[in-house]
Amino acid sequence: GLGKSEKSPYDRTSEQKAVELHTLLKKAKIKPPYILVGSEFGVQNIRMFVAKYPKEVAGIVMVDPRSWSESQKEKYLSLYPDLNAEQYDAQLKQYFEEDSKINQDGSYEEWLASSQQVNEHISSIKNIPLTVIISGIDGAISNDPMMQAVTEAALKDQLQLAALSSKSKIVEAENSFTYMAYYEPKLIIQEIIRMLDQVKK
Repeated sequence: GLGKSEKSPYDRTSEQKAVELHTLLKKAKIKPPYILVGSEFGVQNIRMFVAKYPKEVAGIVMVDPRSWSESQKEKYLSLYPDLNAEQYDAQLKQYFEEDSKINQDGSYEEWLASSQQVNEHISSIKNIPLTVIISGIDGAISNDPMMQAVTEAALKDQLQLAALSSKSKIVEAENSFTYMAYYEPKLIIQEIIRMLDQVKK
């Protein structure tokens, strides 16, 4: 997703990325079951992988999924009464256009399509072991009440993700707000190893 490869002729949606990952694993002769780890938008991609290939997944680790809630638009609009849907779409579209200068990993429209794809498979995780690693630095770091409200809404989203599986747990990364893999890589590695030990039993 850093623009280092040639542009794909296929849509850059979560469903397409799940198919490509599955194809890669097969071509590399890496046999299932797999432990899937996804961060931020990658959480949607691994959820689609589970939806398409549930019998091949032994465990899931979601890292900081706050930024990509399927219900993000509705919740943010309710928190910002002066912002209408058209303005919200315009701002996000501009963000994706700026990002695309260094990242060929998808447009705003493809992000919306990915959210819809994931939403259609909301119950796909079921009884698969799941760890959700959430940020420990909450809205209290900001004096803006609206930012605090947005952070609280994001936390609720994370708790809902943990509830997708009957075998889930939540881990708090106390020193991270975003870029968790940069600030607390040891914690993420530790949780992946724990997941590996869990599914081996």
